[in-house]
Amino acid sequence: MAGIRNQHVNNFKLELALYLAGSGVTCDAINALSSAGVSVTHQTVYNYKKKIADEHPIRVKKYFDENKNNLCIYNLDDYYNIHENRRPDCTSLSSAVHLATCVAKSIEKSDSVPIMFNNKSVYNPNNIDASIVCEKLINQYQYCFDLSYSRRIAQWNSSFSNFDRIKQLSIHFYDNTIEERKEERKMKGAMLVGVKEQQLHSMQDYLNALNIVFDYNKEIGHLDGNVAPIVADWPGQRYIRQALTHFHKKNENSIPKEIVSVVLLLGPLHVALNTKEQVIIELLDNMVPASLDIYALLFRSESFDNYVETIFRIWTFALRWHCKNYNKAPLAFLSDLFYWEKIEHPMREAIKKNLVQFNDYWVENMHSRIRATTSSKDAADNIQKQAYLLDFYKYSAFREMFSTTKRYPYSPRDLKFLTTKTCIFLISQFQKIYRKNEETNLVSSKIPSPLKRRKKKELPTSYNLPTLGEIDITKKNFDKDLNDNAQEDIEEDNNNSEETEIDQLNRQESLELDLLNRISEINSW
Repeated sequence: MAGIRNQHVNNFKLELALYLAGSGVTCDAINALSSAGVSVTHQTVYNYKKKIADEHPIRVKKYFDENKNNLCIYNLDDYYNIHENRRPDCTSLSSAVHLATCVAKSIEKSDSVPIMFNNKSVYNPNNIDASIVCEKLINQYQYCFDLSYSRRIAQWNSSFSNFDRIKQLSIHFYDNTIEERKEERKMKGAMLVGVKEQQLHSMQDYLNALNIVFDYNKEIGHLDGNVAPIVADWPGQRYIRQALTHFHKKNENSIPKEIVSVVLLLGPLHVALNTKEQVIIELLDNMVPASLDIYALLFRSESFDNYVETIFRIWTFALRWHCKNYNKAPLAFLSDLFYWEKIEHPMREAIKKNLVQFNDYWVENMHSRIRATTSSKDAADNIQKQAYLLDFYKYSAFREMFSTTKRYPYSPRDLKFLTTKTCIFLISQFQKIYRKNEETNLVSSKIPSPLKRRKKKELPTSYNLPTLGEIDITKKNFDKDLNDNAQEDIEEDNNNSEETEIDQLNRQESLELDLLNRISEINSW
């Protein structure tokens, strides 16, 4: 086969060498296979990657030219070349490579959204509008939060049943060889706009990264007069919105005029990942199902109204637990959404019709593929070439033919059994907690020996929780609000007293004041 000199065999040898290089095979091994006539040389692989990278701007121009009349969603995120724990040694310093990655996703059969509609701009002149958020909170959503999330979802449409359990559990798997959700992982309609070596830690960093898109607009004009929605994580939300505010207030002349097209949207994937990391109070009935469903169920099922309500609910979690970033980020999204509804701007309708497309999945998928086909020793230039190659080879006949596909390790029957087993375990644990509640002891704090300390400092107060075994938990492991709120709930249940109108007004004013404080904090930036 190797001796046949025709195009099909040569393409096979090239595809094999590309596959081996992406799998971490060394240069010497590829060259040895080339000598055996099985693959091309490593130098040929390098030259081919360089050619793909050099021609990538041409493909991006063609992509924007073909989709200039379609609505395009943009993802902007940072990529760190960290595969393992690394530390400097006596001869060299190990440092991670920082790359800004921009991915575009066109929406077929969805026209581009104009910046101006009925002489009203998509940009709210009040920036994040406290009054409009408070109005919606009090008149539309407050009563919803009196019910737990589990009770609310039971009241909603049963269309969520289309999402089987295996699909929900595999949404964060980006491996192309896994059969479940394989079509989505092919990144159809997505284009890697650019990969740039830089950090994303400031407003200027994000402006430099946005120039990846803005530079193409100077030739294509795809942004002129149209909205460019950017789905970003918290730093992107903060710094790009900061640049928009400076631009509209004419505080800085260095901000490019193309930024007027940018509309920031909350990334549901980052919301889901961040809320799962927070302290959980109403464990099984409220926060866990809401944080799990916000991306896996509500967003992907395109249940727009339910999605917006749950974003509002998750903001109340973040506010309650003093989450530094996500007690503010949802407010910016909700403010814009309610403003577009008020002025009847088509941007809201575009999101409602194509909710599942306004996703930060595309850039996370690209990062996962880059990480899987590069090593910790790769330089920025090599990572960039590999990224452009991956974007070019969204579909590989070689991989489809020869790579072994994998299935999710559990069947629906296994998942049903594991669910039942987990329920039994949790019931058992809660029984232990209930029975040993009276045995919880305060462990006296001790002062360290003078020989082992520089200054006299008391150790933090700790508690012994019998349910957890012989383990002492320090007070810092608990949020003070947990104890306060739990005590309030117990007293309320014991008294069985109904909430008066004055109590309702006080609670409403308190919630509104918290909301105003958060919005004021964001606008001060």
